[in-house]
Amino acid sequence: IADSARVLMAPMALFAAGVLAVVVVGLFRSHPAAVVGTTQTFHISEAFGVLLLLKAFSAGCTALTGIEAIANAVPMFREPRVRRAQHTEVLLGVLLATMVLGLVLLIRRHHVVPREGVTILA
Repeated sequence: IADSARVLMAPMALFAAGVLAVVVVGLFRSHPAAVVGTTQTFHISEAFGVLLLLKAFSAGCTALTGIEAIANAVPMFREPRVRRAQHTEVLLGVLLATMVLGLVLLIRRHHVVPREGVTILA
């Protein structure tokens, strides 16, 4: 594995594990853990944690868009290149489908609806 792939693998794996953990925990909880739009005040130090999580989330989203990157990197795969690239594409597709369908299941189960200024995934 190239050094750049090793560096990018960690944030992507953390992102995927985080989303899958949200789905698994959400399946066993009877209701969402927090209510959006609470009147509770937060300290500035807590905001940095939120920014860090948002940055990690965006890095994970970016890393998971690597479908075309896999196709472009076929020459870098070990032999048999085509078969390994095909398996990698299938695994990426299964991972993406599992995360999206899991989130959709949770959204439907908890009757989450969008409201003004707040997205469903927020």
